[in-house]
Amino acid sequence: GRNKDWLIAPSLSWFGEKTVVTASYMYQNYKQPFDRGTIWDIDAGGPIPLSRKTRLDEPFNITDGSSSLATINVNHELSDNWRLAFNYSYSTDRYTDNQARVMSYDAQTGDVTRRVDATQGSEMIGHAARLDLVGSMQIAGMKHELLLGAEYDYHRILRSDMIRCTPGVSLNINNPIYGTVDTCSRVVASDSDQYERLTSPSLYIQDSVHLNDKWIVVGGLRYQRYHQVSGRGRPFVTNTDTSGGKFVPRAGVVYKATPELSIYGNIAKSFRPQSSFSSEIGDLPPEEGLTYELGAKWELTRGLSANLAVYTTDKKNVSYFETVNGVIVTRAAGKVRSRGIELDINGQLTDQLSIIASYGCSDAKIKDDPDYTGKRPVNVARHTASLFAAYDFGALRNGDLLKIGAGVRGTSKRPGINDNSYFLPGYAVVDAFAAYTITAKNPVTLQLNLRNLFDRTYFASSLGSSAYGNVYGEPFNATLSASVQF
Repeated sequence: GRNKDWLIAPSLSWFGEKTVVTASYMYQNYKQPFDRGTIWDIDAGGPIPLSRKTRLDEPFNITDGSSSLATINVNHELSDNWRLAFNYSYSTDRYTDNQARVMSYDAQTGDVTRRVDATQGSEMIGHAARLDLVGSMQIAGMKHELLLGAEYDYHRILRSDMIRCTPGVSLNINNPIYGTVDTCSRVVASDSDQYERLTSPSLYIQDSVHLNDKWIVVGGLRYQRYHQVSGRGRPFVTNTDTSGGKFVPRAGVVYKATPELSIYGNIAKSFRPQSSFSSEIGDLPPEEGLTYELGAKWELTRGLSANLAVYTTDKKNVSYFETVNGVIVTRAAGKVRSRGIELDINGQLTDQLSIIASYGCSDAKIKDDPDYTGKRPVNVARHTASLFAAYDFGALRNGDLLKIGAGVRGTSKRPGINDNSYFLPGYAVVDAFAAYTITAKNPVTLQLNLRNLFDRTYFASSLGSSAYGNVYGEPFNATLSASVQF
């Protein structure tokens, strides 16, 4: 396939005596292949025997659209101790697509049943505004760092014409021949006009109290309202029409054991409204969670720091996708638990050598669901890790600067489908870069980035609702960029 991507992103800042205003805009026009990936043969225990370069769709599988993002940020100093911040963003995304969607696969014959689909006239619009008052004051001999704020979010999606044609065997993996099907124009009224609208205002307050030089106690409370409407069809059928509100508290404590070591603990609730315009089960309850976290941050040596965190999270009403009669619907698991540990180290080993290392272990399991109790959530790896190092040669003989680096990143195996009947294998890939700076009145930096240096074949993710959408990770690719400093 061929990707075409245009991006423009100007920004402008104004600096006053006590006020800074920054306005930015981004516009992107894109045209890219709509590739859902390959089929996993569960009985054979692996992907179907095709090269990663052999696709299962058609050349007309293309998403064509544009997106934009406009933001304005205002920071104003009210006094030496108090600051007012306002942020607003407006975003859009409009696209159309065509696709030959894989519906089933016969491992005995190699026949692939596909359905020609399309989305004509999809539009997403979002507004987000936030106003914060931040400051510090002395109360009863203790320093209080206060945050008071309000937030408003608006999100709307409309997918107008949903095109669906009759499924049929139109490809065989043993002899793939393309062009046997063409784009379709059959609009399915019952599946069109997929609409979702969410409005959510919030108020919040947080106080960080410095009890003394070693102890900091943090408490916060957020109240969030929401109203959600979604549905589909001509005539329109409402699947979700729900509203409500929730207090979301959080608390924490920090102990500065030494100037180099801090130990902390957090307890926090979470709350996220959710819905689906294609759900067959009506209103989906909001996702709610409770997290406990203990951690430490310390300076190992000058220029080298480490963070360690241990956590446990329980969430209920976690949404997942499922295919029912060829239609992807959204359901909610009763309870999902995740427990794990995260460690990262970054900084300078020497004046020339720096590293960034991270490791995460996550034991995630579905604890309460009619179908998937005891299973692991899709695409969640038990282990993730990365290690990158960079060496700065400093000034060369001609005065120019050179820096090179390389590293490895990877994950362990992950469930590829809700019932855990197959797992995507783990992988590790190597990346590298080199940056060369030409010293001049206006320095010019040339940087070469190499991703997946040894062209490793791996799977980045799966669709989860079926075995027919397993996406290959990016192959070896190189990017050369140049920047000029004024």
